[in-house]
Amino acid sequence: MKKKSSNKILVTGIGLCFLVMPVFAFEQNDLDKLHRTNECIRCDLSGADLRSANLSRANLRSSNLSGANLRGASLDEVNLSLANLSEAELVGSNLRRSNLRGADLSASDLSAADFSSSDFREVDLTGANLRGSDSRATDFWKANFKQANIRRADMREANLFGTDFSLADIRGANLSYTDLESASLAGADMREARMLGARLCKTKMPNKEMNHSGC
Repeated sequence: MKKKSSNKILVTGIGLCFLVMPVFAFEQNDLDKLHRTNECIRCDLSGADLRSANLSRANLRSSNLSGANLRGASLDEVNLSLANLSEAELVGSNLRRSNLRGADLSASDLSAADFSSSDFREVDLTGANLRGSDSRATDFWKANFKQANIRRADMREANLFGTDFSLADIRGANLSYTDLESASLAGADMREARMLGARLCKTKMPNKEMNHSGC
């Protein structure tokens, strides 16, 4: 009887592991279509290996790329609006002038990536890694950076209106000439961050006090 009980416990434990582990399974037909036409709207590419792929100007609107490996990929001028890129690897990728409006990039790795002059309005970057990234002149209107790692990132001249940086690590980042109106920096670590010429208006500072100096 004891042996049967231990077997049941083992099977149950294994079952629970499968429940909590993320499962990424892309559709091969969708991947083939992307490679063939450079377009795949509402496709399932979750977990796909697209390292160093040339996807410049590709249309991937509303597609699922959660857990995909896009390290070093060329994604300039790509359309990834409303796409799911949660937990995706985008280290060192080129996303210049891209459209990711409304995309989910939570827990993604964008370290050392270049997404300057891009549309990142209303993007979810909760817990994302943007360390050393280049997002100069990018539009982050009402984006979510909660608990994100933005250390030493270059965000000069970015639109940060209404953004949420709560508990984010912004040490050494360059936020010069950004628009931080109605943004929240509550609890953020901003040691050595540069904010030359940044606009502060109705901005919640790390100590939770409101700053209206630029209104």
